[in-house]
Amino acid sequence: MKDEDVVVTVLHVRGKDGGAFELKNILERERINVISLPSLNEGVQDVDLLSSDLILIDVAEAMRLEDAMQELSWVRKNLNRSIPVVLIFSICNEEAFVQALELGADDYFLRPINSSIFLRKIRLLMARTSSRSTQSEIVRVGGLALNVLNHELFLFDERVALTLTEFRMLKELVLSLNRVVTRKKLSQNIFQGINVSSRTLDVHMCALRKKLRSLGSVIRTIRGIGYVLSEEECGAKLLEGSNWSKSSNSVTQAV
Repeated sequence: MKDEDVVVTVLHVRGKDGGAFELKNILERERINVISLPSLNEGVQDVDLLSSDLILIDVAEAMRLEDAMQELSWVRKNLNRSIPVVLIFSICNEEAFVQALELGADDYFLRPINSSIFLRKIRLLMARTSSRSTQSEIVRVGGLALNVLNHELFLFDERVALTLTEFRMLKELVLSLNRVVTRKKLSQNIFQGINVSSRTLDVHMCALRKKLRSLGSVIRTIRGIGYVLSEEECGAKLLEGSNWSKSSNSVTQAV
């Protein structure tokens, strides 16, 4: 997808008289089309958000956090869930970061924004979303290949047996590559409503990490929040000279 074909909608949750144009300027310098709205309530009838390739929710003030979470909830309930949503915060607030991820945000940034990192990450998000919409049953990340239909895991072409719980856990992490999956979300999706202790999740995570040890430390713990499957780490072992097929590079693919 060329940048000039990309449409990014920016929701400025800052009140009618607000107006930083930082995000708009960063995106438009890359020839990315930007739709800028003060809020969903005021702009949703004028713009077809379903045509967006990415939605940014810009939270300029701490007092607007509740409004931002309401906007995020509305987007996730009413729009195509494959459209990535990213929040931009001006104040460090770990509780807000966790809440955003639990409500379905794909990622978040904290000002000041490094434009190079910001553009790289949102391009990866949009690329993964695009490929996911056409993917078949196999997802590849570096030396890892996960068959989501047959519940099979291959590491460098070698089959690795997983329990059902381990498979569900790995699937959540693979489909959220490089993004934090909160412990709460992981527990809900893995145990499907059954109340389990925090220790139970830790035990299964430990078992999964042991089975992935040939890839290195690919699952990172984000203290107090959750876990991230690192694309960089998955690809690192690949570059060390394994016999894994060169068609399975360190970028998520579908075959």
